[in-house]
Amino acid sequence: MAHNMQSKQKKESNRRGFTLIEMLVTIAVLSLLMTVTTMSFRSGEKNELLRLSARRIGDALRQIETFAQSGSKEYTTAASFGIHIETTLPQKMLMFADMNTAGAGGELLIGRWDGTTTDGQGRKDVQIGDARTLDATGTGAIILDAISVAYAVNDAAAVNTSCAKDASGACIRDSSGDYISTVSSLDIAARPPGVRFVISGDADFPAHPAGITVRQVLFDVKDIKSGRHKSVTLSPLSGRVDVEY
Repeated sequence: MAHNMQSKQKKESNRRGFTLIEMLVTIAVLSLLMTVTTMSFRSGEKNELLRLSARRIGDALRQIETFAQSGSKEYTTAASFGIHIETTLPQKMLMFADMNTAGAGGELLIGRWDGTTTDGQGRKDVQIGDARTLDATGTGAIILDAISVAYAVNDAAAVNTSCAKDASGACIRDSSGDYISTVSSLDIAARPPGVRFVISGDADFPAHPAGITVRQVLFDVKDIKSGRHKSVTLSPLSGRVDVEY
């Protein structure tokens, strides 16, 4: 009888516990869940950093627009407020108050970053704050992959030589029929009163686009590790800034 009781207790003990195989399976499942959760968290974190980098461009555009609308006590005679942005490494984006005055060719310089300079005609630019990195991580993992400008040619005098071209050498146009240029640097200035955006680019885009109407500027921000992209779009005619979230 004692033997039967011991056998019964042993069976009940086995039913209450885990076998070695069950424990191993449980550990494997938990490990898999932890791995998936960690990967998902890191992916979300990287995506947030990419959004933050794109938002820095959008915030800078809105800030120069605000300065142009309300003015600034420090730069009461500013002709415009702008940002200068470059895609070449090391990439940078800086904000400036354009203090250029009218004079021999002075008007042509208004709205462009021509360095912190002063000359006999009193033309100068003043950098506002430090040059900002586009990479929210500070590791070089996020870059401004491209700046594209879509524009219309308004008259025959504005000879189009800067558009992106297809294999046959013909200018590439977007769905609206506008020409497209990709530039390595760009100046975007908001000019008071009644804020008007002035767009100037590098050698790949007319420096002073007379006879050209810029309809859209597209900034493509990329995480080079994941290949993910976020875009920032400026519509100069309306002053609208859209940041992809």
